[in-house]
Amino acid sequence: MKKLSFWLILCGIGLALAGVQLGGAQPAEWTLKVSVDGARVHMKPDAASPVAATLSKGTILKSAAKEGEWFRVVVEAGREGVLIIGYIGSGDAEVTQAAGEAPDLWEEASDEYRGAGISVRVGGGFLYFGSGDISAGALGEFDRNVATLKSAGADVHNIERVPVNTGYDITGDVIYRLNRRLGVGIRFDYIHSYRISSALFNFGGGVNEYALDTTPLIDAYAFRPGLYYELPLNRWLKFQANGGPGIYLVKYEFARRFITPGREDDTHYKVSANRLGLQGGVGLELQMNKRAGFYVEVQGRFARITSLEGTEWGYTWVSNQVTNTETEGYLHAGEKGGYPELAVVDEETAAGGNAGRAVLDLSGVSVAAGIRIKF
Repeated sequence: MKKLSFWLILCGIGLALAGVQLGGAQPAEWTLKVSVDGARVHMKPDAASPVAATLSKGTILKSAAKEGEWFRVVVEAGREGVLIIGYIGSGDAEVTQAAGEAPDLWEEASDEYRGAGISVRVGGGFLYFGSGDISAGALGEFDRNVATLKSAGADVHNIERVPVNTGYDITGDVIYRLNRRLGVGIRFDYIHSYRISSALFNFGGGVNEYALDTTPLIDAYAFRPGLYYELPLNRWLKFQANGGPGIYLVKYEFARRFITPGREDDTHYKVSANRLGLQGGVGLELQMNKRAGFYVEVQGRFARITSLEGTEWGYTWVSNQVTNTETEGYLHAGEKGGYPELAVVDEETAAGGNAGRAVLDLSGVSVAAGIRIKF
């Protein structure tokens, strides 16, 4: 996550520097008309240098470069068609057509408003979020089972303990521009986090190894209407900002598989909830041509998801005896054996306990890159 953020920031700085350099296009050509008879063209931009040619009044010249008050010109001397490159003073020639910018391959300035005014952005990146009770509960379940194994004399190794606070963010925006600076639009985010904690163990130095796995999975869909603002920094680079309220549709699943000699103990629950949140961000866009641009952005969000409701299933196999359980209710955060625990609890059981409803906190920051197409 840190490494990716570093490269994205470095890329943004490079784009900014490129935009500054490319924005300063040099003049392409002047059209000159000799204003005096016997105008002298010198070999160097200096009145004391040798005279290369003498021109009559009204002669038309082209100049692609200028040094101080001297225009660099190419003239044809005599009937032999010899080309001479020299310099003519600004006092001997008048500019009939000012130099323009170099040819613009885009045919539009960065802040020019054309077309239907609709843009589509597609991108993706990584995100970091607070997690709330989710990471603590998932890791608490894993730690409690590792402690149980060790107390039973198991040799536990290859432990991978992974917090649930990072993931991927795939984004899309449809924007309608109201004017050159301001627009309205709808943003879509798909957030995915799948962080597995695992361990291997055996008993008494035996060759048979067994596994403990906990697999929390978060899938969230966010829809956010909002305002979009952009400010051209130069001809190639834009500063952008956007933000607004959104609705989050969240699904959370958890599975724990615990296998020991003669026993298998599995827990699986699936819960979901819909809640409102806020989201906004800033970024830079480099125009690749008149209809497409490449952008990098940082988005911040506030979204605390509560009242996650669903079902928990339990499966236990001991000496060929199978036990299945099923509970419907809300996901609650509590404690078991001194470790944080998450469990789906029905309303009647929850009323008699001290556990509160769990919070899945998606508040955090995402860093993404993508392209924008204008129609």
